[in-house]
Amino acid sequence: MTLLPPKTNSDPSKQENAGTFVYVRYLDHVLFRNADAGLFTPVLRETVGWLHRETADAIWVLWERSVKPLPRERSPSAESGLVLLKSEIVEMRRLPLQEILNWLLFTSSALTSNCRVSASEREAKNSARKKPEETRNRGNA
Repeated sequence: MTLLPPKTNSDPSKQENAGTFVYVRYLDHVLFRNADAGLFTPVLRETVGWLHRETADAIWVLWERSVKPLPRERSPSAESGLVLLKSEIVEMRRLPLQEILNWLLFTSSALTSNCRVSASEREAKNSARKKPEETRNRGNA
């Protein structure tokens, strides 16, 4: 049983829906200690991320991953996400976000166009050199 209809993929060695950006609502376990057990029920939660893997019983959803390897990285990049049992999934939908942004969550042009991302190196050095007295005197002028 797969939760999403498979994407058309000519390479059978790749998982059919791997890389799909998805929205998932699921029932989560609740831990209680020294309390009345009858007061607790599973909690409805939601997440978004990339479908990494799917088996008959579970799915793996990544909500953080590297686009490029980090400098001097020796091993494959670490990823963060969830393994969810299919029996606890209430809803799962494919999201069109990546198709709009050329299959990346953010493109470099989207991050830098029409906005100033950070101060220039010269401005950063100059602000670090200012003495506390100069800052105080500037406010009195």
